[in-house]
Amino acid sequence: NIFFFLQASADLGVPRPKLFTIRDLWEGNGMVRVVECLAEVANQATKLGYPIPLVPLRPAEIDRLLLSLSYRDRQLLSEQLLLLQIKSQAQPNPNHRLSSRLMYSAPNILRRHLSTLGDGEKIESSITLFQALARSYIKKRRYHQMKRDAAYREHVAKEILRTERSYVESLNVCINVYMSPLEISSKCTKQKLRLITTDQFRTLFSVLTIIRTFNTRLLVDLDQRISSWTPNSLLGDIFLNTVEFLKVYTKYCQNFDAAMRLLENLIKLNPRFDDFLFRISKSDTDTNGLDLPQYLIMPVQRIPRYNLLLSDLLKHTWESHPDYPTLIEAALQVATVAETINKKKREAENVSRTVSVAASINNSPFYIPESHRQFLARAASVDYKLQLFLFSDLLVITKPATINRGDVDANSVLKKL
Repeated sequence: NIFFFLQASADLGVPRPKLFTIRDLWEGNGMVRVVECLAEVANQATKLGYPIPLVPLRPAEIDRLLLSLSYRDRQLLSEQLLLLQIKSQAQPNPNHRLSSRLMYSAPNILRRHLSTLGDGEKIESSITLFQALARSYIKKRRYHQMKRDAAYREHVAKEILRTERSYVESLNVCINVYMSPLEISSKCTKQKLRLITTDQFRTLFSVLTIIRTFNTRLLVDLDQRISSWTPNSLLGDIFLNTVEFLKVYTKYCQNFDAAMRLLENLIKLNPRFDDFLFRISKSDTDTNGLDLPQYLIMPVQRIPRYNLLLSDLLKHTWESHPDYPTLIEAALQVATVAETINKKKREAENVSRTVSVAASINNSPFYIPESHRQFLARAASVDYKLQLFLFSDLLVITKPATINRGDVDANSVLKKL
């Protein structure tokens, strides 16, 4: 109610410096400012056509009252005198948008409880009332915020379940439609009937079956929990118990770039393999118009998706919620796994690039593809008689086996040193 009144006062035209604060009421040390604010509310309301005149009190009445009170009560009375003058002399127009704010504003509440002068107890009880109103408002605001957070938590939980179900279904399609036929083909003894080799099959699909098994189990756990969802339901414990299994994604993501390069080469150089993919895209309705690369990238995108959803869930989970401790730990662990996967993926890309570059350098006197070494740039001299390979800790200058006129100028590489 206090916050409602302050907002209504600001809308009415009361300047912000004249608005009192909750602390002024709560601690009882700013009652003068409170009274001044109420007087300004009355003035602003009068300007808008809601007459709330301040009726002056006669000095004799003031003197008589002051003489009958103690010093402390006289201080309270000096604040009370002005407060008592803030009275509504006319009924507000019920059709006006400010009417409800004026009828239920703080002056009217105080007017009912401070209608008579006394020994100061009335004022103290009114201050207590204001404190109770403030506490009630804060509790109501927290309650409504918790209701909104609980509704949002349910929304995020259902989104996790929906995306997990869709993801597992996609894994099943990829394995049943693409992976299983290619696995049978890779084991065929007749080379003419073989679409890909066993090594190529392993590179393409890596640990996809293990991922499918893990996520199928995760889907069952999520479905059981979310199907009977309540505001106090937990999700953090499920993810916290499965964090170790999420690390299986690391190997898949490390292998992903190699799988994409192999798939690209197979499509270009193996007409029978390309025809196999084309026939599936045209005849199989289970694929929903998605091709093999789109299915293979789904596990790479899944861990970051978990990270985003859990962070969103944590953002709308209050600290006293039973899910908060496990959820914050689960979100941290999943974020760590996501970062580890990204790091391992970058390392695998770097090793692959370094090995590829090292293979183009003939008769190297030392071993180039070290795990800590990163390839940065490649360039050629102006006359293309020399070739430069810049690594994080090494500069290799060699004669090119073949001339690549697409290489950048050597000066641009030397500027990086």
